[in-house]
Amino acid sequence: MRLSVVVGVVPLTLVVLLNFSPLTAQAISVAHERSIPVMEERCAVHVTGADTLKFGNDHLYVEPLVAESDSGGRILLLGRVIHRFAVGRERVPNPVSTRSVLGAVVLPTRRTALVNAPVAGPRFDGIRAVALRGGRWGIVFAQMRRTAQDAPFDTAAALWYGEYDGHRWSGVERLPMPDPVISPDMAHNLVASEGGMTWVVKTSTKRPSMAVLRRTDGRWTSEAVITPAAYVQPTLSRDGSVHLAVVQGDTTLPTDGNSLILRAAPSWSVVRVLQAGAREPVYSLDRQRMEGMEILSWATPRSRREWTVRARIGFADDIHGTTLSLDTSAIIQSNRPAPILVDGAGPVWVLPHRTASGSSELRFTSVDLALTPRTLGTIENPFLMPPIAVPVHGAAILSGPISPGGRYVTSLLIRVAVQCEKARTPAP
Repeated sequence: MRLSVVVGVVPLTLVVLLNFSPLTAQAISVAHERSIPVMEERCAVHVTGADTLKFGNDHLYVEPLVAESDSGGRILLLGRVIHRFAVGRERVPNPVSTRSVLGAVVLPTRRTALVNAPVAGPRFDGIRAVALRGGRWGIVFAQMRRTAQDAPFDTAAALWYGEYDGHRWSGVERLPMPDPVISPDMAHNLVASEGGMTWVVKTSTKRPSMAVLRRTDGRWTSEAVITPAAYVQPTLSRDGSVHLAVVQGDTTLPTDGNSLILRAAPSWSVVRVLQAGAREPVYSLDRQRMEGMEILSWATPRSRREWTVRARIGFADDIHGTTLSLDTSAIIQSNRPAPILVDGAGPVWVLPHRTASGSSELRFTSVDLALTPRTLGTIENPFLMPPIAVPVHGAAILSGPISPGGRYVTSLLIRVAVQCEKARTPAP
């Protein structure tokens, strides 16, 4: 059955039922008590609706780079590439300038508002966001020097932070930048903690380095860390302090590349190697914190078209954690394999998967108490590139590009329900 891309509810594509116990920090503790029965979940995955993204009557595309929701059900979509097409009387889509647009906010009523940049610039990159209290989002981005998206060796003219409430910006400030920032498309997640915020970017100096930008007591500071890094993600230790998960070569080995290494402040010395990269190099690193657990996800190439996706769960400065293999035939492009938190199912990865016939489907994968990956269900994949996922009121919203009739590109938003029912089973 083909997935319809018209506005409205689409037919149910595929339902998969299985029993599993969702992974949470509390559930792991309960499972270790053998005298206490384990509550398992019977889950079903299905599509409940789909809408193309529009601003008024115009078709809108937002690159699937950043998706954050708030408690009211609003969705913030941000990307480096924004396209808007107006359809006239001849029904021919005409492009409309989006030079100052960072993205869009989708309301629960399905109305869409544009997010205009608070500063002028030829283009913006390195965009990241985090949901804050009071219906606001904290947003960081790089203001670039050149207009072209593929401009070689482009550097940032400035780094910015601001808070956006869906209507207006506040607290917009320029961030300290000791060295020219390069490759802002490789910028890493903006991480919020009780003590403030942390963002990491790569800088261009005579020695490979990165800048750790931290906001404490309303003030941003920048610290240079001299180390080569392909990817970096700030993580939080159990006491709330910031660590860095860095993808780089292990300097204790004669030859190595793209190992995943945990570094700790204040000297950013190596705490442990989380994943050796000699045989299985780490790419597309993502970090999320869910159910009190730090989760790192990444991809390792198997061939030019297929990737193995893995995740590291439950690690800390003094805990090694567990590495899981989630999919061995995933389709990874510029996206990161980030999980989302779904009510009743715990962390769920939505992974484009290549089937034996060569077609593409979207797999919903979670992890049970035995730390075993389980496929909750699959749906057809209508997207031109891997979508981004965001949880909204217990459902998963997927956003990615489609091209109706090949005439223009627009974002398709698919709502997927993951429904779980508890079923008591005896403990082993």
